Order: sequence, then structure tokens, then C-alpha cells
Amino acid sequence: MCKNAVLAEGKTELNIWYLDDGTLGGHPDTVLNDLKLIIEECRNIGLEINPSKFPRLTYLLRTSSCFRHNNHLKSIDDDVKQTFESITNCRLNDEKWSKVSMPIRFGGMGIRKCEDIALPAFLSSINSVINLVTLMLPNISDETMIADYTDALNEWSLVSESLPDVKIYQNEWDDLLMSDKMESFNFQSNKDKARHLASLHNESNAWLSALPSKFVGTFLDNNTFRISTALRIGSDICKTHKCICGDIVSTDGTHGLSCSKRAGRLPLHADLNTIIQNALHSAIIPSRKEPSGMFRDDGKRVDGVTLVPWSRGQMLVWDATCSDTLAPSYLNMSSSKSGSVAELAAKNKHRKYKGLLEQNFLILPFAVETLGVWCLEAIDFINKLGKKISQATGERKSKTYLKQRISLAIQRNNAASVMATFDTSENMNEIFYIL
Repeated sequence: MCKNAVLAEGKTELNIWYLDDGTLGGHPDTVLNDLKLIIEECRNIGLEINPSKFPRLTYLLRTSSCFRHNNHLKSIDDDVKQTFESITNCRLNDEKWSKVSMPIRFGGMGIRKCEDIALPAFLSSINSVINLVTLMLPNISDETMIADYTDALNEWSLVSESLPDVKIYQNEWDDLLMSDKMESFNFQSNKDKARHLASLHNESNAWLSALPSKFVGTFLDNNTFRISTALRIGSDICKTHKCICGDIVSTDGTHGLSCSKRAGRLPLHADLNTIIQNALHSAIIPSRKEPSGMFRDDGKRVDGVTLVPWSRGQMLVWDATCSDTLAPSYLNMSSSKSGSVAELAAKNKHRKYKGLLEQNFLILPFAVETLGVWCLEAIDFINKLGKKISQATGERKSKTYLKQRISLAIQRNNAASVMATFDTSENMNEIFYIL
């Protein structure tokens, strides 16, 4: 009854049904109106639509030889690119768009191109169903007898010399393509190389997987998201202008991250300490920030200390710090090895704690970088702390959420540092790009 009503009254150009599975295609308004009709007719006979089974572009890429139609795929990708530019207010040339379209684990934004995933999707799909196909159709002896598979393999040979070890997973095919693509990157400067190396770290990527919510503090305002995106992909942030410190700020805006007058430094230091203390309390490990009577060798108070033993009967003393990945004095290091700036900061912190070490305190330099990389000691600490929180609360994703909060704090304070380079008397409309 529901199907007949749609067939009789539906206005979409594409209206295909097989039993209770249907596909509608046409102008968005027409599809929406027909969908409302389906929902109403189904409700009349006691049925409900299952939104999770709605057709998706990925389904078409996996079941059809879309790789044959690069012109159509590129048209879709161009629309996605324009949408991304509109949302982020960032201009993307071909190089930047290529970076954005990489998977997050490869340093991109995870906004995938149909052109890139059409072949991996189709080839992995056929390999994953071949056993079932041969069971249903005995005349099919192997995957090469499935339509377009041989052509797809030939197309693959033009873009990669290797085949994945496990052919049933799309990411196995995709990783080969992305690895080859990443090796072809031509970095124009040490800044670009340092930026790319930093973006490959899990900790640098944590903010991209956080569910944006104002209620739990994981929401980034539009300007912060724009700046965070631009810093990650190397897009322009502003016009060249004079910083309040007197130096010239280039269009990438990165001067603010290492400016002696940057606004984000002290707030980030406070945010990191608060996050660490709250996390310790969640793990039922009481602590105190800036405890009286506890000083580093240079006479400054420590950032925090646990009030019960952290490991092997030792109280934990932590000291948080953030260094700029792209600071001119660090570029030779950060463009050669990711995380080297954070490791240097951690090493320098250790030098200031000889006295407390002799008192049997466990010293943790919690060193991070502006582009999100952490020192190894910070990573190890959060891994252990996340496990302790999970044991205390039963929340299996405690470590993930903790990493996201730290990553988001870095992004917010990066944006504050960039914005602080402007003289408040200047006209903001003359400084920022408006797309």
C-alpha cells in the first residue's frame, strides 16, 4: 500500500522499488516531499522508516563502477570543496584541497574526494562479497568474472604498483593510494613540512573527532574553527599587518603563536593544569595546583602535585608548558622530526627539578606544541590516567575524551594568540578575508 501510494503520487524523477526497499532521486525539495509522503503512508499502516538504511554516496561507490566517470566525480568534489570553503572561510588552492581531502590519520581533514575513494571502494566491495556471490551463483568462479572488476584492477595499476595484503577492507586499498600521494607532496618551506609532520600525530588530530557540544565544553566558535583549520592546512588567515609587539605578521598568522605578547600562553597554561587536575580527581587521585612550599630549583612554584602516590609510592609533580611548533628558532627541529620541540621543552623542565627529585617526587613535564604534538612523557601519563579514570568511572572512552579536551584547549588558545596580534583600534573588516 505504501509503495503503491508513492508510485502513484511521487514526483521524483528516480523512483525505484524492490519490495520494501526504495530509492528516490531528483531535486532536493521534490525528494523531501516524497519522503514525507512515504513516512505518512507507512505510519498509516503501522510501519516506520529506518533512517540508518538511507542510501549514501559510499554505497554507490562500492557497488558501481563510478571510477569510470571522473568528470561526474570531480563535479561532486568541486561542490564539496566550495562548501568546505564556505564553512571554514578558508581559500583552498589545489595543493590545500589535496591536503584537506586526505584522511585525518594522514594529516588531512577527512573530507574525502570521490575521485580518491571510488576505486578503493569498488575493489574492496567485490573482494568482500566474492565468497557469497560464488555461493549464490556457482557459475562465478572468482572475482574476475564480476562485471568491471578486471577494468578496475587495470585502472588501479595506473595509480599504484602494489596490491593490499587484505583486499576486503577499503582502508587497505585507500592507505596505499594515500601513502603514494603523501610521498609526492612538495613542501615549499620548513613551515609546511613541520606542519605536515605534526598533523600525523594522534594527539594533534584529537580535536577533529570531538563531538561539538556547548554543554560539555567541546564546541569551537566559528573563528576558532577557521583559524584551527587554516593552521593545520597552511591556509592564509589574515592580511599582512604589524603586530602589537611591532613585528610584521605574515598572511599565515603564525607569528602570534610565538609572539612575546601572545594572549594565549597564560590561559593555555591554566587550562592544561585545570584539565589535568580534574582528570586526576575523576580517577580518585586528589591533587593540588600550585601548592605552597613546593618550588622548582629556579624558585617558581610547581604547577601541581598529587596528594596520594601516583606510582611506586611516589607523589607526582607536574609542570605544563606549550612551545610553538612553527617558531623560527625551532623550525629546523620540527621540520626534521615531529615532537622534537615538545621533547626539548620536557628536557629543559627536568633540569629545574633536581631538588624535588632528591625528595623522591616523580616529575612529569607535560609539554605540548601549538600544532598539537605532545612529548612522550605526556602521552604515557594520559594513557595511564585515562585507564585509571575508566576503572573508577566505567567510561571506556575516558582517555579519548581527555585527549580531546587537551587538544581543544590548544586550538582555542592558538586562536586567541593569533587574534591578539591585532591592534583593537584597527578595522577588522579590512584585515580578515571575507569569502
